[in-house]
Amino acid sequence: MIIQKKPDYLIFADSAKKGEVTDFPDVSRGWGITIDQTASKPPLEWMNGAFNRIDKNMLYLLQQGVPEWSELVTYPENAIIKYNGALYIAIVKNDNAQPSSDTSKWQRLQADYFNALPAQKIMNGSDPIYEVGDQVNFKNRPTVNGIPLLLADDTRFAPMLWHSNIPPAGFICMWGQIITKSSSPRLFEIYGNILPDAREQVLKFSSETRQPLTLEAGTQISEWVGSINGELWTGLINADTGLDFYEYQRYSSSNVEYTKLGSIYKKIRVPNIAFNLIVRYE
Repeated sequence: MIIQKKPDYLIFADSAKKGEVTDFPDVSRGWGITIDQTASKPPLEWMNGAFNRIDKNMLYLLQQGVPEWSELVTYPENAIIKYNGALYIAIVKNDNAQPSSDTSKWQRLQADYFNALPAQKIMNGSDPIYEVGDQVNFKNRPTVNGIPLLLADDTRFAPMLWHSNIPPAGFICMWGQIITKSSSPRLFEIYGNILPDAREQVLKFSSETRQPLTLEAGTQISEWVGSINGELWTGLINADTGLDFYEYQRYSSSNVEYTKLGSIYKKIRVPNIAFNLIVRYE
């Protein structure tokens, strides 16, 4: 079947003169009503009324995109309707079951009210523009037949690097703050009531023996410089425990006694640049 061209959106007999269009007297009976009333000859105004009605119904569906719920219609399973500006899908076949209250038969597809669309309405003069972006806020992840439309760990709440101590609107620096379920349900679900403190931390990827979001105590690696038998030696040691990481190596040869030099600890740090780790806070 070929794809049809865009319709012209014209309504049959929309410009008819007075008396040329009349509502069809018996829609359920159909043209049979002419047998009883007009000797089986449908009058012009009835013909205009019938086609006018069809075009108006079709234009209604084109304008709405999704039809509004009606208590007069029996809906099959998976039917989608609009009710009070929100979209619903039928879980089971039903009729006269109000979508907003009968959750055993209807499931809401939208988490928020955005003119029946998951978008923000912006006026461009007198013309509305609908934009989909970060302003869409699914406070409760939408589902269809129990299957989530968004991942449980959706990437909108993944931490990201930020160049200043002032996060953008809707975000928070990860500085070990206490959070509550009411203030940010999604963060609370991921991290509990305390955010990780990323200040002065180095990221390390997880492994089979190391789970994500676990902390590991740091070790201060220092450079030891001192005298051994009158010669200057150097080595890398653990400044916290005094245990060697590497064998000492001769630093230089000299006949000068260096025993008074003792130990010099120099913290070894690779060149780095500081960023903040921020996360969405809503």
